[in-house]
Amino acid sequence: MSMILGSFHLLGSFHRDIVKKLNMKSNLFAVLRLDVKNTPIAVIVVESVDSTKYTEKQIKKFLEDQQDYLSEMIISLEKFIPKPSNAQLIEGM
Repeated sequence: MSMILGSFHLLGSFHRDIVKKLNMKSNLFAVLRLDVKNTPIAVIVVESVDSTKYTEKQIKKFLEDQQDYLSEMIISLEKFIPKPSNAQLIEGM
């Protein structure tokens, strides 16, 4: 969990209290911040409880290779994506 907290702390987008409430026990995770015109628009976190299928390096490379597509998708869906501060208030989250 300290690695996740450190990553989010560096990004400055999430409060530590919100991150501490995450309860998935990840064995592997990769994080990519998406920027458009030097403006951060999202953080993509891929987590797995099984660290034998992919490596962190493989996941990061895939995310980096798909960064343009992911950015376009996030921008087009932005109004439907909950913010960390209200995600628990939305049914099904």
